[in-house]
Amino acid sequence: MQHHGRVSAFLWCIMRQRKVSDASGDGTIAGDGPLTHNGYPRGRITIGSVWRFGRPHTLIGTTISIVSVTACAVDNQEQLQEKAVLVSLGVAVLTSLLMNIYIVGINQMTDIAIDRINKPQLPVASGELTVSQGWGLVYGCVLASLSIGRIFGMSTSPTCAAAVVAT
Repeated sequence: MQHHGRVSAFLWCIMRQRKVSDASGDGTIAGDGPLTHNGYPRGRITIGSVWRFGRPHTLIGTTISIVSVTACAVDNQEQLQEKAVLVSLGVAVLTSLLMNIYIVGINQMTDIAIDRINKPQLPVASGELTVSQGWGLVYGCVLASLSIGRIFGMSTSPTCAAAVVAT
């Protein structure tokens, strides 16, 4: 009986660390089913999983800052409605959001073990996205950001190249 008590205590500790989902009453561990402990499907890249991977507060902040700086840079409100300004604004927001996902993604991919403890709601830490899907998003976003910037006239000056490499 003494041995059985220690095994039960050990299993209880393991299940507590892995966030037991007992809502169904079957005592299954959240990491074992088709859904994460947050209720998101495992291993499927969706708009929601990319949004959570990109950390919404950083995506929102980036968008607001670029729109605000653009509004400050134009001479008048009518200029904000010109097609060239709107296209430039759209490209700036899109490339910045992609680069933002790259930056926060690098952090998540290098801190998976820490995030499983401190931020278990993040997509890779929770199992919503696989590690290879996370790296795919990271590489895809940086390549898309740089490609879009190049297509829409990013300078090829040494200064710009240094900034890209430093990023």
